[in-house]
Amino acid sequence: MIETENSLCLQKSAKRAAGRSSLSVLVALAAGYLVVSLSSAVFAFLPLTPKGLSNATMISNMIGIDLVGIPLGYLLLRSLPRAQVEKEPFRFKTFLQFLPCCFALGVAGAMISTLISSFLPSGLNDTVTEFLEGSGIAVSAVSVVIAAPIAEELLFRKWIIDRLEGYSPIGSVLFSAILFGLFHHNFSQLFYAFLLGFFFGSVYQRTHNILYTILLHVVFNSFSVIMVALLSVLEPYGEVMIGAASAMFGLVEFTLAALGVVFLIVFRSKWFPKRDKAKENGKAFYRSVWFYILLSVCLLLSVLVEVLSSVPSI
Repeated sequence: MIETENSLCLQKSAKRAAGRSSLSVLVALAAGYLVVSLSSAVFAFLPLTPKGLSNATMISNMIGIDLVGIPLGYLLLRSLPRAQVEKEPFRFKTFLQFLPCCFALGVAGAMISTLISSFLPSGLNDTVTEFLEGSGIAVSAVSVVIAAPIAEELLFRKWIIDRLEGYSPIGSVLFSAILFGLFHHNFSQLFYAFLLGFFFGSVYQRTHNILYTILLHVVFNSFSVIMVALLSVLEPYGEVMIGAASAMFGLVEFTLAALGVVFLIVFRSKWFPKRDKAKENGKAFYRSVWFYILLSVCLLLSVLVEVLSSVPSI
């Protein structure tokens, strides 16, 4: 009887921690949209070029989500108890073993998006690439390569997993990965964000060293920013140079992805989350009302992104 009561108490605590985690993500998104909306109202009165507007929008999004929203999310989480864990020292050799795995999962997620896109009349809109192409390299570097990886890894890995893994190690990694995928709220990023989120979460849960996942996230994001910047520089030299550069980046990406598939298998004991028997605690994560509110909001935003992206500009 006492054991049953303790189990129910743990499940109730797990549900509350997952609900607070979902709410923290929702707050981060809301802050981002609020800052971008207010900024857009101001930008409408300024003589900004299309590139200037894109830069200003990216900066306001970074301020809203990474500098305001995610810290506010932390305030919701900080009172929750954290698992007492031992942090592993950072090893560059281990980091290099993890790095190709990111590209393997990124390519896998992109392939899933492409497959789904092939069944849709207008396909999926790659709004992220369009946004990068419209922004300056300096703004993209600060926002996508520095601010986003640091803020997102702190929220989804350190702050959320630290507070959930005591209830269910594998469950905490899976739940944080789902939150991470939803956080991006567009279908072109949803699948690879989830896969990368699961991998980053597993790496963090194994090492409890946030430096690993921050650097992995930085390098992975850098690849896209560098590619877009280089193609922009080569644009005046014609389609041949652009095609050659695109082929080179594609070859590098798929080479890293192929190596990553091997590393995912060979080094699985270093990154796959620790097994646990607390399945009921893990299931309790999905009983929170806030999780389903976040799910509904992010799916609705994803649909709106596709619809608005498909509307021809006047």
